[in-house]
Amino acid sequence: MEALALMEWGQEREEQAVSRAMRSRVVRQVLLWAPAAACAGLIQYGSVRTVVEFGPEGLPIPQGDKLVHAIAYALLAVLLARALRGSLRLGLSLAALAAIAASVAYGGLQEIIQSFLPNRSCDVFDLLANTAGAALAALLWHAVASRRSRAARQP
Repeated sequence: MEALALMEWGQEREEQAVSRAMRSRVVRQVLLWAPAAACAGLIQYGSVRTVVEFGPEGLPIPQGDKLVHAIAYALLAVLLARALRGSLRLGLSLAALAAIAASVAYGGLQEIIQSFLPNRSCDVFDLLANTAGAALAALLWHAVASRRSRAARQP
């Protein structure tokens, strides 16, 4: 009887350990993907809103909205690369390329959506700015992550 109780106790402990490991994996996935999802959500929110001018002249630099596009998609690409690397265990190069592709696809989708909205339009130059920002940031992320990876391997 005592042996049976001990076996049940051992099985219960094992189930608890598995449950903790599962929760830990879920938390890790949320921590990896939530920033990218939040960034994508903010981009979506900004994409469907009516254009808001930054003062009477708009942004103080010519074509300043393209800079905003590049920065937003640069952030999205880095967050996606980080999430892809951490959750799918992709290599650095593949994570960077997948992040660029996903960011560009998301930017294209946003431009298509804008074409159906009043006071908004589909702009190829916005998509080019999105692509440039995503590509530059993902390549920079790749370079920094590669350097850190090499430094961590050296004694």
